[in-house]
Amino acid sequence: GYTLRYPRSVDGSGEQNYWDFLPDLHLKYHLADNMSLHLSYARAINRPSFFEIVPYSIINEEYKEKGNPQLQHTVADNIDFRWEFFPGQSEQIMAGLFYKHLQNPIEVTGAFKLLGPAPQLNQLHFTLYGVWKAQGGQQHARVGQ
Repeated sequence: GYTLRYPRSVDGSGEQNYWDFLPDLHLKYHLADNMSLHLSYARAINRPSFFEIVPYSIINEEYKEKGNPQLQHTVADNIDFRWEFFPGQSEQIMAGLFYKHLQNPIEVTGAFKLLGPAPQLNQLHFTLYGVWKAQGGQQHARVGQ
């Protein structure tokens, strides 16, 4: 929790409490001695930073910032599928797919100076998916929404 010493027309104290079940599962299947498939699921959270939830207001040169005490933490469900091939001792070829679903992602909103400070808000949902591949030490990704 927090308590502001000099609150400006806002409630100067607040607290966030929550409990989350964060399961994960990782499976690996060997197709051959040098080739395997991986399937993973994991749930993770992203907590808002202190300045994102404290009801402060800062005036910058270009815009105003404002904290949002009602901001919720983000919950992410992640699924990854990867194929790995190791043709030589120092060689690797990989390709994979991923899926990520975000509940309550934290976004910074924008507003004109005349409308006052722009608080951080939670969006309802966000889904990210794509394909990534790696060969040697380089990684390439293609991402969509």
